[in-house]
Amino acid sequence: MKKAIVFFSGVIENYFEIKKVNLNDYDIYCADGGAEHAKALNLLPKLIIGDFDSIRPSTKEYFNNKTEFLEFPKDKDFTDGELLLKHIYDDYNEIYVLGAFGGNLYHLLGNIFLLEKYPKVKLINDFEEVFYVNDTFIFSNKKDLKISFIPVDKENNISLKGFKFNLIEKTVKRGDSLTLSNTITESIAVAEVHSGAFIAIIQRIKELNV
Repeated sequence: MKKAIVFFSGVIENYFEIKKVNLNDYDIYCADGGAEHAKALNLLPKLIIGDFDSIRPSTKEYFNNKTEFLEFPKDKDFTDGELLLKHIYDDYNEIYVLGAFGGNLYHLLGNIFLLEKYPKVKLINDFEEVFYVNDTFIFSNKKDLKISFIPVDKENNISLKGFKFNLIEKTVKRGDSLTLSNTITESIAVAEVHSGAFIAIIQRIKELNV
């Protein structure tokens, strides 16, 4: 199974948990200023992509002749992050994005809604994992973790088993708060989306679980 870690240029408050991960199991990529995170972690990305308006000149020089750069004009139809996801998406089974949070609100919301377009992607910060659910999803060894399901489509239908608040084929409309702030109560829990889709936000355990 091929896995990638992608660094966006947003905020990563704590590098300590990332350093615990065996990063040899992942290919590393950076979207523009995300290269600052890779440099701080002493990681060598396979590719740095973007218009290079947020990477420091010293960081670009640091990676020069060490990795591949793919430069795009500043006036373009996609963010640097989406350009990178488009470039690598079909080559990986799992893609984890770090640095997708912080900064401008429009970047945060834009990154979250990228999940609908790229459902293999998970966004990870120091506290949560955010991912797209439009089918059956099994949560293993997540007992006692907080989780919310944000309805995406105009109407969505979901069943939950193994949660504090279980549901059976419940219709939830976009904007409804019924499926927010739940808790996994079993070692195996199942969310089954019968129609529509949800953005899931789950509390992350202390170690970066990627």
